[in-house]
Amino acid sequence: MNKILTFQPKNLKKIRKNAGLTQKQLAEKVGVSTWSVINWERVSEEYGKSPTLANLRKLSQVLDVKISDLAPTPENPTLEDIRRSIGINLNEVSEILDLTASQVINIESGNKWPDNIEPLIETYGIDIDEFQTAFRQGEEYTKKDSK
Repeated sequence: MNKILTFQPKNLKKIRKNAGLTQKQLAEKVGVSTWSVINWERVSEEYGKSPTLANLRKLSQVLDVKISDLAPTPENPTLEDIRRSIGINLNEVSEILDLTASQVINIESGNKWPDNIEPLIETYGIDIDEFQTAFRQGEEYTKKDSK
């Protein structure tokens, strides 16, 4: 149904350079090796590696950008699109949020508004407005799929 999205190495490189940081400086601030940053910035998917969700969060904090700046989502993304763009699978998000996979699916598909939105916003690396828009987008996809 939704496009699987991936981390974009060229975005990290551009944002890092705009911040005036070397790969070594960024690595030190994030708490990883310089080789990790070098690998993350490699353009070729064959050789480059994506950062973990935890490291994506650190990168976004250090570089003062949203996670979606490092792993862009399509126009009008669903919560599932956003989750996939940051490289987290359904089981991981379920564990992080202490929800069942079924509960996460219901939230991502716009079937049930979450009882506590804050952990979701933090996990998905978005703000409340982006969350509401993505939730509504999930509702729209669900309606289309059920027809």
